[in-house]
Amino acid sequence: MADNVGYTPGTGAEIAADDIGGVLYQRMKLTLGADNTNGGDVSTSNPMPVEPQNITTTFRESFETYNTSTVWNQSVASGDIVQLDGNAVSASYLVISKDPLTADTETYVQTQSTFPVPLEAIVGLGMSQRVLGQELSLEYVSTETPIPLPSDITISSITQATSTLTVTTSTAHGLVAGMRIGIRGITSDSRLNYPCLVVNNITSSTVFTATAGPMGTIPSLSVGPYTSQGFVYFRSAMGGAPDGYSQIFENATVGNASMYVRSDSGDVYPSGTAAGNHSVTVGNTTSIQAVAANYSYAFVPTTEYRSLLQADRIQYYDVGIDASVQPSSRRNVTQVIPKITENYKIRFRFTNDKALTVPTAKIVSASKSGSTTATITTATAHGLTTGDFVYITGIRNGTDFIPITTAVAVASTPTSTTFTLVYGGTSATVTSYGGLVARANGGNLPAGFAGAGSSASLQTATVTSTQLTLTSSGTIAVVVGDYVNVYGCRDNSTGADLSVDGVYKVVSVVTTTAILEPIGSTVLPAAFGSTACGGAVIKRTDARISYIRLFEYLREKVEVLNKNDNFSGVPVVINTNSSLGTVSTVGTASLATNAIVNDISSAALTSTATSGTITPSSGALSQEFNVIVTAVSGTNPTLDVVVQESDDSGTNWYDTYHFPRITATGQYRTPLIPLTGNRVRYVRTIGGTGTPSFTNSVNRLQSHTSNPVQRQFISRVDLNTINSATATFYTEGCTDLNIFVSMLTITTTPPVLVYEASPDGSTWVQVGADITTTASTTNILQLSNVLARFSRLRVKTAGSGATVNYLMVKGVGN
Repeated sequence: MADNVGYTPGTGAEIAADDIGGVLYQRMKLTLGADNTNGGDVSTSNPMPVEPQNITTTFRESFETYNTSTVWNQSVASGDIVQLDGNAVSASYLVISKDPLTADTETYVQTQSTFPVPLEAIVGLGMSQRVLGQELSLEYVSTETPIPLPSDITISSITQATSTLTVTTSTAHGLVAGMRIGIRGITSDSRLNYPCLVVNNITSSTVFTATAGPMGTIPSLSVGPYTSQGFVYFRSAMGGAPDGYSQIFENATVGNASMYVRSDSGDVYPSGTAAGNHSVTVGNTTSIQAVAANYSYAFVPTTEYRSLLQADRIQYYDVGIDASVQPSSRRNVTQVIPKITENYKIRFRFTNDKALTVPTAKIVSASKSGSTTATITTATAHGLTTGDFVYITGIRNGTDFIPITTAVAVASTPTSTTFTLVYGGTSATVTSYGGLVARANGGNLPAGFAGAGSSASLQTATVTSTQLTLTSSGTIAVVVGDYVNVYGCRDNSTGADLSVDGVYKVVSVVTTTAILEPIGSTVLPAAFGSTACGGAVIKRTDARISYIRLFEYLREKVEVLNKNDNFSGVPVVINTNSSLGTVSTVGTASLATNAIVNDISSAALTSTATSGTITPSSGALSQEFNVIVTAVSGTNPTLDVVVQESDDSGTNWYDTYHFPRITATGQYRTPLIPLTGNRVRYVRTIGGTGTPSFTNSVNRLQSHTSNPVQRQFISRVDLNTINSATATFYTEGCTDLNIFVSMLTITTTPPVLVYEASPDGSTWVQVGADITTTASTTNILQLSNVLARFSRLRVKTAGSGATVNYLMVKGVGN
């Protein structure tokens, strides 16, 4: 766009507007007088025109297609996959999938076009998982000749004392505090092969220390010194670009990223702690399934990541997808700015660090001979040494060969394809097949190695002409659309390779069964029926890029929007010590409306679980709790839900409401209950046999109304034992109580119960009459003006052959 678009000298400012996606964008340029008659003196009669100009969309990509001829350049490492995906709910995205089997690889995708400064960039991306040692870098880099990385440095000595790693190099290292490095090749203790560290302190020209990296403080160890082994390697913050900035997702926390800026080939300027953990809080990188159905690939990001490169600053910020809230500012940099005379490309660079934990070998067989010491035979040379620490997963017999997810030392290496170690679990004489062994570099177990569950392994494999079906001894921890590697899959009778190892896409998964389709270079073998096997499913780390939008403008933008939500409102900054006057009247329109909050998303629950700590909104006086159950399975399945509150921000908890026992699908609600603590959580208890499962979610309706105290407690104690009692129920604030005793069968003697109150939880007194029970009947005792701080029910006369349905104490305040 020419500089004078929309402005004619002598006519003043005019607006030239583009309607971009329904939003009017303008850019404004401030110039001096229309001529030089007065030498640019703005005090003369010549006006100072303001020239509005449109923001232009310089680049837009929605990945409905992927053009590597004129739009994108790529470099794909062996084993990595770059391809389009998405087929439902308007989901389309570019997948960059990292090979979990090979360290020291890099794949990148970058624009062929370049873009000038200033520049605003918006990127929507999500990831299947986050793995320490795999670094996805979102970069804006200049087109200058890259700065080469220094060569790896030979280590002469390495030792760790608690959380301080001290390294002595054989030559001058040239390092400074804050540099991004890693350690590889330590053979005496592989736990010192940290994939990603930051230099902490320089002791001398050949000695430095490191205490942390993007994962935070390194695990505490006291080992070494080990001499003449290993190397220090360098990790690039933006692929060697002399000018640019980046945001790197480099640890296992979905809400973290490290941010870097470089100018004029200088040192990179990091976020976080300069000589420690560079990561800071950002929006969540989790990919969300817009629809969960077989053969439906509909991942969308949780967050869109935004950045603004101007002549005097770089701003990083992000906002939830389709959110109507203000973006969250993450970093503002003004002291180090890339050159504004350069043009920049956007690049996605995905790296496996040199010390990433990867499989060392496929396991053919594992055997024990009457002890817990196991001999592992591998298909190829394992490369392990005595003292190496390893992980093992995927051996079919998960009882005698429980997956090793806490690193164990190798005891001996009799041959290049056998090694021994003390294997937890049982002492037995047994042989099983399949799986993998991995050297535990840095003590880091990638999450993807538990793709079939941390305590599960493959049990059967079935091949058709187009698909591989696997069953596992536990839940397969993947979702439809994930990319996985099948690895070390072997016949459990002979140890023969079933020839199904390779890369696949998950097209269907139901707990312990997954259906996979081959992708990349994977070719299925000839079809065979269900075959007992061992082996592992490794979940790959997939970056899913949904869209990119780049905008160019001169300085600032004026957005003419409807201004009906927080996001599009014009921000107001108060820079003086101003005060607000008194508001005399507050109308009903000013009161908060009831707001629903989804505390627990819908998912299958198969075991008892306690939710995280929830902080209600400050304006919430009362709350209604809703449990929505959409699917139930198992034999005699039961779900008991308890609402708990805390008065001390989550240290101590007490029950406030027990839901009636849930056995079927439906919506289950409480009345509006006043909030008496400052935190809330849920305890959901599963009962039944045959793998009971409840697909359920929990919502909480927050209300500004004030309601009477209400409490409900349910118990099922043994009524055939005298003096057996329910738990102590907290009924402070309840003036009226209803006591329900619901019986099922009584074969001989009806039990008699009493209600007891206590001021302190230890001294009890009976209140009201005895409750004499009758089979298949619900008895009720109503009490007024009790004012009991604590309540319980106690068996006064033991029953014989008595079966209780439930005991309930229900209270209400005035």
